[in-house]
Amino acid sequence: MQRTFLELTHNPFAPPREGFFAGADRKTHLDQIRHLSRWSRRVLLVTGPFGIGKSVLFKELSSSLPTSAKGARVSGSLVTGERDVLLAVMQGLGIGVEQDMHLEDIIVLLVKDVEESAERGRMSVVMFDDAHLLAHTAVALLMRLVFESSLRIVLFAEPTLLRNINRSAKKHDVEWFEIRLTGFPEQDVRAYLEWRFAQAQYRGRLPFTDQQVKKIAERSNGNPNVIDCMANELLADLETGDVRDTGERFPRRHAMLVVVIGVLVFLVYQLYQQPIKSSVIANEPITEPQSVNLAKVLAAPPADAQPKVAVDEVMDEVMDSAQDSDSASEPAARADIGQPPPLAPDSELVVTSPDPGSMRPSLHREADGVDVQTAETEVEEARVEKAVPSEPVSASGTQGIVVVEAGFESSASTASLEIPAAINGPEWLSDQNSEHYTLQLMTLSRTQGGVDLILRQTNRDDFALYPLRRNGKTMYVLTYGVFVSEAAAQSAAANLSGELAGIQPWIRRLSAVQDSINN
Repeated sequence: MQRTFLELTHNPFAPPREGFFAGADRKTHLDQIRHLSRWSRRVLLVTGPFGIGKSVLFKELSSSLPTSAKGARVSGSLVTGERDVLLAVMQGLGIGVEQDMHLEDIIVLLVKDVEESAERGRMSVVMFDDAHLLAHTAVALLMRLVFESSLRIVLFAEPTLLRNINRSAKKHDVEWFEIRLTGFPEQDVRAYLEWRFAQAQYRGRLPFTDQQVKKIAERSNGNPNVIDCMANELLADLETGDVRDTGERFPRRHAMLVVVIGVLVFLVYQLYQQPIKSSVIANEPITEPQSVNLAKVLAAPPADAQPKVAVDEVMDEVMDSAQDSDSASEPAARADIGQPPPLAPDSELVVTSPDPGSMRPSLHREADGVDVQTAETEVEEARVEKAVPSEPVSASGTQGIVVVEAGFESSASTASLEIPAAINGPEWLSDQNSEHYTLQLMTLSRTQGGVDLILRQTNRDDFALYPLRRNGKTMYVLTYGVFVSEAAAQSAAANLSGELAGIQPWIRRLSAVQDSINN
């Protein structure tokens, strides 16, 4: 259809598209194929993806064979079988044959004609378009004809034919050569578009913008068939006035994908920042430690000090630290903690953390010039609760707890009692297999609480207590069991009963425990 707005005689990008574009090495390839007498190999493959221009090159070669050659032109989309291909070759070379003639007799007749033509100085060439559609037996027959005669074959096909050709050529000891067609580079895309417009008698400047030409080259990968389709769409837009700049707008699908990714990242961040509701401290690792001032928890209060005042100060320090880590969770944290009652002088303070999954061993803390390391336990958001004075250690409903008893001193001689001989100590843990596992239940400032807890158990031989020296202070770590695998340790942790029920211990390899003992 005539494009009157550009005074075009026809749409140059609508099928059928005629003509041969000599740019992008196409003329070089055509000249190479035409020089048949210079071929060192008598089988030539011209390959490339769909729409790259193989059929155009086939038509141009068919119409421009030298006079010293006679050729047969066969389409693989019309004939594919062995006998049909052979009869098409005979007909293309002008050799008369009966339709019911035996296949081997046809081969003998073809070889004889090809050799007689060669003696007269004429080459016989067979050209196949869409050769990748040929049956395997037909390809094998062509390799046999090349082997038994001076016949030359040019196959225009997609790269899927290479495997079939290679196998058949090896069988008949035939050598072949491949010319692979590629897409046009950007400068040749512009030349190709101008050439197409010139076919429609267009004499003006290329009506596409530089940005549109660039996008056509990028999105088509230089494939002329895709270039024609994209140019046809742009030409229709120009005619209707709906001009679109293909390179300026961000693709809608990409924009939606960016939005979805942003929403997912926001949700993950919000889940990570949720206020921690639990009231225990676990010996599990976290990625980034956060500093919590617990100096007043560990420092001994004066004898004449009022316990309530000391607890209030501790609460202020803890809440200030929790507010730094996540200000959004402050209301929930204060509502959950509440105001603790006064403590008796012999009361214990139990420092717990709400999220066992956010803990890391060996966290170092600084507060008011005092270094605090709670037996390789990390506190992300601390709370202070009042323990029952009559029971030094309360294991029920806690998780990997650290018990800090009020009024203890940093000196090892006054901070704790010695570990009784009836209870497994560091020597017993050092004698265990370092590849096995144990459950670290809690860390205490004095031995008495751990000793009392162990003595209340019926299976006290499974428990152990060992000292841990940190920054001039001695803490005591209570462990339970020796397990041959981490899975066995996990099963035992899930089945703790009695006053240990509710504890979520730290599963540790004994080699790490032994290193802590030795250090």
